[in-house]
Amino acid sequence: MRRTLNALYLGCGMLAAASIVAITALVMAQVTANIIDRIAALVTGRAIGLLVPSYAEFTGFFLVGASFLALPYAFRAGAHIRVGLLITALPPGLRRVADIWSLMVGLALTVFAAWWAVDLTRESIVYGDRSAGLVPVALWIPQSAMALGLIVLAIALADDLVQAVRGRPLSFDGIEPEH
Repeated sequence: MRRTLNALYLGCGMLAAASIVAITALVMAQVTANIIDRIAALVTGRAIGLLVPSYAEFTGFFLVGASFLALPYAFRAGAHIRVGLLITALPPGLRRVADIWSLMVGLALTVFAAWWAVDLTRESIVYGDRSAGLVPVALWIPQSAMALGLIVLAIALADDLVQAVRGRPLSFDGIEPEH
């Protein structure tokens, strides 16, 4: 089970990284098109009018994917903002209670957000919502990345909550915050 969960968290992290690569590729393609356009305008006196259709929308969709799909991996890696100064000052028993409380609140909020993200995605499918742009995209596609990221974050929070209740180390224990 541990291997499966770790693979799930890593898979989300890899999809987030792939989204960043896609953003970079799209922006580079549009910048290259702009450069070619300017050179053509200098040489011939007329711009060609090159563009990557809907690149702004696509990069926005990939940014949503990168942001939400990175959440579970970043949580497990201890990259989320935590109030470490307060928690580390607590005695071990109170620290465990604070960790359990924090994980329960985080899990409740994440499940709530995931529920609404899934409902939003479902509604986009039912109503056939599409993006406004040169290339209309079914909105359920980028919305599903948001829903998936939140669902897997909820799983990661539940995973650590079970560990905390059992008195075992949490995924981010021993990871010192960067100053």
